[in-house]
Amino acid sequence: MVFTKPVTVPIHMELITDTEMLEYYCENEKDRAHMSASKTPFDVKVAAEILQTYAGSYDVKEDDGKTSVVETFAEAGGLYLNYANQGKQKLDPLSETTFSLTGTIFEFLRDGQKPVNEFRIKMAEGELTGLRRE
Repeated sequence: MVFTKPVTVPIHMELITDTEMLEYYCENEKDRAHMSASKTPFDVKVAAEILQTYAGSYDVKEDDGKTSVVETFAEAGGLYLNYANQGKQKLDPLSETTFSLTGTIFEFLRDGQKPVNEFRIKMAEGELTGLRRE
């Protein structure tokens, strides 16, 4: 009885040149199963030994100049992330070095045979770097 006709909600967006355009979708109960962050279109398996090399604490300098601590964990055959104590979230593997968290890309970097000491966070708004804490 409440909604007797369609409801329209205007959404104002700003197009910024030379940036990636993000798709906007309406999230509802019918589509939720198709939008799960835990599902990945790729069937990528990363060895536990490799995941373990990514585990650790990293400092990420935010755009506002503040530093956030990001912790990564290799557990149960997956890689998990806790960004600034916001809670542990599973990263979906896209390759051996690249992972996704609901569209934000995390790429772990290695300098030759040295251990992984940094990662890059790539998002539409820009890119951040995380440096491993000593």
